[in-house]
Amino acid sequence: MPEILAIKKNPSICSGRFIGCCIVILLWMMPSHDLHSQDYRYIVDSLEKQLPLAKEYDSRLKILSECLRVSLYNDVDLAYSYVLRFEKEAKLSGDSSEIARSKNFFGMQAATAGDHHRAISEYEDALLWYEALHDTMMIGMMYNNIGAAYEFQADREKSIEYFHTAYEFFQKAGQEDWAFFTKFNIAEQYYAQNRLLEAEPIYLEAMPFFESEGYYNEFVQTQVKLARINFLMVGAAEAIHLVDAISIDERVTDKATLVLFEVLYCEMLTELDRLREARDHCDRSVQIAEDFGGQKERASAYATMYGYLKKKGEFEQALDVHERLLGLNDSVVNAMKDKQIVNLLTKYEIREKEKEIGVKDLQLEQKEQQANYFRILLILIGIGLVGAAIFTFSRIRTNRKLRKQKELIQKSLNDRELLLREIHHRVKNNLQVISSILSIQSREIKDATALKAVNEARARVKSMALIHQDLYGEENLRGIKAQPYITKLSNSLFSTYRVDKDRVRLHTDIQDLLIDVDTTVPLGLILNELVTNSLKYAFPDEREGDIHIEFNEKEGALRLNVWDNGIGIPEEKKEASRESFGMKMIRAFSKKLDATWEIDGEGGTSVSLVIKNYKLAG
Repeated sequence: MPEILAIKKNPSICSGRFIGCCIVILLWMMPSHDLHSQDYRYIVDSLEKQLPLAKEYDSRLKILSECLRVSLYNDVDLAYSYVLRFEKEAKLSGDSSEIARSKNFFGMQAATAGDHHRAISEYEDALLWYEALHDTMMIGMMYNNIGAAYEFQADREKSIEYFHTAYEFFQKAGQEDWAFFTKFNIAEQYYAQNRLLEAEPIYLEAMPFFESEGYYNEFVQTQVKLARINFLMVGAAEAIHLVDAISIDERVTDKATLVLFEVLYCEMLTELDRLREARDHCDRSVQIAEDFGGQKERASAYATMYGYLKKKGEFEQALDVHERLLGLNDSVVNAMKDKQIVNLLTKYEIREKEKEIGVKDLQLEQKEQQANYFRILLILIGIGLVGAAIFTFSRIRTNRKLRKQKELIQKSLNDRELLLREIHHRVKNNLQVISSILSIQSREIKDATALKAVNEARARVKSMALIHQDLYGEENLRGIKAQPYITKLSNSLFSTYRVDKDRVRLHTDIQDLLIDVDTTVPLGLILNELVTNSLKYAFPDEREGDIHIEFNEKEGALRLNVWDNGIGIPEEKKEASRESFGMKMIRAFSKKLDATWEIDGEGGTSVSLVIKNYKLAG
């Protein structure tokens, strides 16, 4: 296929992450994640103008494929819309190979969005199509992509299993390069599992291949991996010469490889107490990782910087870096939960069946016990003491069974709690899908008023999605922590309306309360409207200012105060603002919360609510 040939001519696309290379294998000569936002939008708009002129299916599929390539690493929601359109055109064309290709695109979009469980399902669907087409090369590619998805779920053994199968199919197809890259993927899994002696010979075999074939990014990455293996096995003093020998020049274009190199150099120099030199490499690793934006690379760079700062004794800076590192690691942990949830759901079903069987067994035992009691009563006439002993023993057995049954019920309750978390997770995902649909729809709307309404609706949906996002991540499934929720909601609105936080500064004073969900939803929507109004209307013409949010419980009521030092509410707009949809919604939710509220539009805008009908989570 043309796309595969394009990849071979431009090996830098695959550098840094061989797993990522496999996912984007059908995409294309230019790495779209290097595009600036305005560049990719310009390209997509230009391609959209060509679509009405393309009369043949082949031409339309080629344009949609290019739109997907450009948008995949810049806007996953937009990319998903192009996958849907590609699938529709592929089905209309009746070309089975193009339909199979659309299935693969669904998997690629899911993987890029971080939904690796769905990516596996989509790739398996594509695999069935390619097996029906007897396309050996693409069968190998699907096994490779599934292996990559399992790698992102941290299921190394599954990943190795699928990579081995992909390796066999690539060899059958005569694709020696891809067979070699897949073998290299297996080495990466060994490396991640700390099976260094199994990974090292594959890396040694890889170096001359990469150098001779012109894969310089991969060549340097392999040198770094071998240097790290030596570092782990014999120490920095014996391995530092391997890093010194690595040549970093303009041929190294892959950012992930550069981060690996700088991180390793910093770690070795830190261990050798060459701290001044180490700082330069630490700073470069963080800068490259931030520019590149890769989650894994940023976590690695900040972890290395943290270790360096601790050794140097700069503990205050180390604490700041550690907090950033914790934030980065949260999403990695969430990605690993996919497999755990599936396993626990399976265990829950098994336990439910075991509980049902246990209840039936208990009923049979109780019937047997009743018969035993009757016989015991007959025997008690002659041997009362023996009968009493048998009765006591029987009751002990019953209590043990009941105790075990109670344990089963408790386990069932624990599993149901996990299912409730999953429900909140899926509600959050569904709300994000709604937000994405509104985002996609907004791109088709020309009327400014309608576009404004859709964008405001999207912000309201996001405020509710944040609630369910917090719920499935918290121990208490009935309540939301006020401080992190209000902070995240406010930051989300700043991002949505693209307001520079250096121009408009946010100040919060939020009591650490755990609020019931029924109270949080209307409260979040009210706060969404108030902060949105300040961001949209208080600071026109790039005016600087401040927004303050206070939230606490006092004298038997919740008190929410939101004020800014903007231009206030002009006299001619006061009447119109009272009848706006946002104000109507605030009044409706205030009534639900039995809240009294006041607005002051002089010297800025201030809104104060006293909420009497509320509930805190235990």
